[in-house]
Amino acid sequence: MEEIGTFSWSDEIKSKLQELEIFIGKYKFKDALEIVELLKS
Repeated sequence: MEEIGTFSWSDEIKSKLQELEIFIGKYKFKDALEIVELLKS
């Protein structure tokens, strides 16, 4: 996550990456996976 944060992202993607980091930190991997799938598309 630290390396991903060093790239330049749009505000929308930055917001999703912040959510992703929170979910991973709280071990909510199912929720995190949903965001990863959204970012992949």
